[in-house]
Amino acid sequence: MQDNTLQLSNNTATAVPFSKKIPFTKYDFGWVLLCIGMAIGAGTVLMPVQIGLTGIWVFIVAFIIAYPATYIVQDIYLKTLSESETCNDYTDIISHYLGKNWGVFLGVIYFLMIIHGIFIYSLSVVFDSASYIKTFGLTETDLSQSIIYKVAIFAVLVAIASGGEKLLFKISGPMVVVKVGIIIVFGFAMVPHWNFANISAFPEASVFFRDVLLTIPFCFFSAVFIQVLNPMNIAYRKRVADRVLATRMAIRTHRISYITLIAVILFFSFSFTFSISHEEAVSAFEQNISALALAAQVIPGQIIHITSTVLNIFAVLTAFFGIYLGFHEAIKGIILNVLSRVIDVEKN
Repeated sequence: MQDNTLQLSNNTATAVPFSKKIPFTKYDFGWVLLCIGMAIGAGTVLMPVQIGLTGIWVFIVAFIIAYPATYIVQDIYLKTLSESETCNDYTDIISHYLGKNWGVFLGVIYFLMIIHGIFIYSLSVVFDSASYIKTFGLTETDLSQSIIYKVAIFAVLVAIASGGEKLLFKISGPMVVVKVGIIIVFGFAMVPHWNFANISAFPEASVFFRDVLLTIPFCFFSAVFIQVLNPMNIAYRKRVADRVLATRMAIRTHRISYITLIAVILFFSFSFTFSISHEEAVSAFEQNISALALAAQVIPGQIIHITSTVLNIFAVLTAFFGIYLGFHEAIKGIILNVLSRVIDVEKN
């Protein structure tokens, strides 16, 4: 008879019968925050402007198509990864299905996709932090032009991200809570300003279908956090003795993360959509400003400036920490794949 147990990383085991409900722990909550943190960012605060441009009817149809599709794609991806008997890294998992050659090939493709995000987010941290430091009068020079500053910032980011998921939970977790809190608070702040006259009329069929097709990718990428799923899958497999239970826990975490994320995005987006007119959305688009800037019309003082700054900084940092997990296991997999070939050649 199979003994289904949860094997924890501190070498202690807790018996959990397969038929019983698995408890939701702080560890699970930490991964939920990392998943949400990977997705919530600039795209979220630009969503109401996009809706204001195309109309709420276009957005409703687009998200009905895009959000379930995004969930299904991520769910299939996660389940496929979880079915592998070995689970050390992405390349190792692909090698289990398709062999070492396809494993290293797709591993390199995966690495190139991840490394692009690493450069984008790390450069954003460098330039944004340097800009804020200069803006707040802490220095008169632009630190982003300094090689030492760039290397120092990148080294700090890598040191934190390399500290393991528990360290990331402690650092990235509160940032994600703050980000989600800002989004929710601004959503509620706009409720008194709802005006259903801002809901545009249903457009012509040709315009409607065109705008739906253009909005679907926007919705898709506003809710995707596929980059962090494989690191999460590997972490659960290393933490939990039984592969089936590990898979169930990873899938549950993904489901909770996605439902929470979509609920937050939709509430924020609809709240602002009911509060701004089409003309205001067009003006915001032309000025390249987000929904938070539109909220400055009804929220006085420096609150918007401060919260926008915090949201931008935390969005980039949490995205970097999330994507670095994928980068680390991608490069590790490629190196181990190549080394295994060298070792096999030497043995022969």
